[in-house]
Amino acid sequence: MKKITVFSALQNEFSGLIGQISSSLSGFFKRYPRPVFSLMVILLGISTLLCFTLLRMESKKAPQEKKALLKVESGLNKIGTTVSRLRRTLEIREALKVLLTKDTLSTQDSLLMAGMITELERASHEKNN
Repeated sequence: MKKITVFSALQNEFSGLIGQISSSLSGFFKRYPRPVFSLMVILLGISTLLCFTLLRMESKKAPQEKKALLKVESGLNKIGTTVSRLRRTLEIREALKVLLTKDTLSTQDSLLMAGMITELERASHEKNN
């Protein structure tokens, strides 16, 4: 059994039309070989000219893409900073909970607690800005 593919179905459907187009193009190329060759050489020259002149110009999309990448990178940096601040805040709160569960506080504990509270207030102020 022959395997049916899209290409074979198209070939079966349009084989007559493809044959007509092929024979007429072949006849045209045999009747006018010089103009066809000249046209091919001209198109090749135009293609080469465009390749080394117009298409060599710097595209304006590259700086825009770089700006977009910088914005994404700065956003990721901000996320990383926020996560580290949040982690530090959680550490301070846990340490404060430990200090608050003590029955008596030494002067060192009081100073440590005051420093932690100041740091929490500073982090809260930075977050709002």
